[in-house]
Amino acid sequence: MPTAPLHIVFDLYPGVTHLDFTGPQQFLSRLPGARVTVAWKDGGELEADGLTFAGLSRLDAIEQCDILCIPGGFGTSAAILDEDFLDEIRRLAGLSRYV
Repeated sequence: MPTAPLHIVFDLYPGVTHLDFTGPQQFLSRLPGARVTVAWKDGGELEADGLTFAGLSRLDAIEQCDILCIPGGFGTSAAILDEDFLDEIRRLAGLSRYV
């Protein structure tokens, strides 16, 4: 029986901890039928602790996902004060099977 596609979204933000993102991303991307989207509020590029993540999708361009993963990091204190960021997280979380 074929596995249904599984859309997984990782939402990054300034100050995200690399390992909190890359560990789960590596594991989840290997699930049968997985399609991973890496995003952040503004899309494009994001620098975190000297590493630049590029080609990121804009959060508001993602219609829905099955799994929404928001990695930890020292930037969470600032991220939770960003209402635009939180609005997009709330929207996607409401449409996701797992957060």
